[in-house]
Amino acid sequence: MKWMFLCAVLAFNIAQAQTSTPEFNTASEYEDWSWTPQSKDTLKVKLGLAVPRYNFTILAPSGLADAKFLPNSPSKTSVGFSYRNLGFTASVQNPVDEEDKENYGSSSAVDFQLRFFGKRSYEFFLQAYDGYYIENSAELDPSYANTSKKIFRDDIKTRNFGFNFYWNLNEETFSQAMAFDQAGFQKKSDWGVSAYFHASRNSIAAKDAFIPPSATSQFGSLGDLDGMQRDTAGPGVAIGGIAVYQNFYATGFIGLGVGYQRVNLEYVVKDDETSESMGTFSTGRLGFGYNGLRHSVGFQAISDAVSTTIESGNIESSNIELLVFYSYRFENVNIPPANLVSSWFD
Repeated sequence: MKWMFLCAVLAFNIAQAQTSTPEFNTASEYEDWSWTPQSKDTLKVKLGLAVPRYNFTILAPSGLADAKFLPNSPSKTSVGFSYRNLGFTASVQNPVDEEDKENYGSSSAVDFQLRFFGKRSYEFFLQAYDGYYIENSAELDPSYANTSKKIFRDDIKTRNFGFNFYWNLNEETFSQAMAFDQAGFQKKSDWGVSAYFHASRNSIAAKDAFIPPSATSQFGSLGDLDGMQRDTAGPGVAIGGIAVYQNFYATGFIGLGVGYQRVNLEYVVKDDETSESMGTFSTGRLGFGYNGLRHSVGFQAISDAVSTTIESGNIESSNIELLVFYSYRFENVNIPPANLVSSWFD
């Protein structure tokens, strides 16, 4: 909340100092568009505070209980560079508060995400997390009812990698590049539809069953589960919209898909099981902020989730990223090698 407040104050001050409207590209190809891309000789530098997390939830077959697993991974301070439809971000982890370590344990994480925005947008992700705590510990173990501490499992490890591909069907009205990377200027409120494809592999492993012994009876056979490997691939459809008032904006994007899944389940006592079926996946994004001629500042939340039905229960994994950012545009920049790479994704 403190960072959101600081961004709001910064946006107000920038708006006061920068009263001119961005000089939109008036080339004929963009005259009828609801937005206009920033010039190709612009380099945008972004500073941000990000909180990435890869979580998973096990829902009992009865539907009356669930277990929510989260890593206690630190936030990251990052610097990013955007040029044409290319983006690169370098980040360092911020230290974890000692009280948080006491209550939630300490997790280690490698979280890498790369995005190329355009009419065809590409996202690549890789996450490796070691150590998880159970957010609703008190619901699964009564001994945690009167304490702020959570059940921490340093033996739980997750690995997640894959990609999303988006084909913008309404490039002239809505663009993820504009909405979530401020790679241009929105002239009026509008919306658009995209087709997309998702492919991923994620795994969860532990030395003992994921569910605490005190709650095993509530989860049936899933209470004996100590490992999962899941491959998912399939198409989906997404819709996005953006509302603007002068240089301020609010935007949202949501997509749903159904695809092939191959799942291998590992149990403490039972034999391993492998199955093939249809599963669901989704993507969701929200953002708001100020996008001026030189300066932009804002907040955004990005979430991707994959869900699998298992023995009338469910295991859902989600990749979530929260970001507060400030960026500045440099003009008249020419980077020949990047121009070549950019042309591959145009």
